[in-house]
Amino acid sequence: MQRFRLDLFPSKDSDGQIFYVGRFQAPMSINLSKGVAFLIYPEMEVPELHIGPLDSPDLSSVFDYYNKRDEKLSKTKHGNIPISLTPRFSLDKNRNNRKFYVGKLKLDATIDASEGLVFLVFLCDEGDEELQIAGVNIAKLNKKKHENIKQFERFDKR
Repeated sequence: MQRFRLDLFPSKDSDGQIFYVGRFQAPMSINLSKGVAFLIYPEMEVPELHIGPLDSPDLSSVFDYYNKRDEKLSKTKHGNIPISLTPRFSLDKNRNNRKFYVGKLKLDATIDASEGLVFLVFLCDEGDEELQIAGVNIAKLNKKKHENIKQFERFDKR
């Protein structure tokens, strides 16, 4: 099964720490009810985010380290959806260890991508690596908290 791939672009925060940003817009939704896997490859020539179904055969061994409980959803102070990432290693074609990160999200909801999504990847703090999913307007505009929350209420609870 093919995964969705999105290029990530490095940026610096106010403290000079590097994080990655990827933007996506399409007339579709991401269904989270059966689980979604997120794989981040920051050491590629162009860093990449891969998104695929959690039950995909090529991903099943990657998630062996997870226990059986599902992650609980709690939005960040900006209304973004946080996904914890865990570092893993794979051998590249030159037999060098290449670090990548994995995360998962499974809940009875869908994410509407028709108005755009922003994927923010924070890897600077070892042990606190995180992917955040935000609506385009939330990431671009610095609006009041209640407007941010209203903007991100596009998650259709089913």
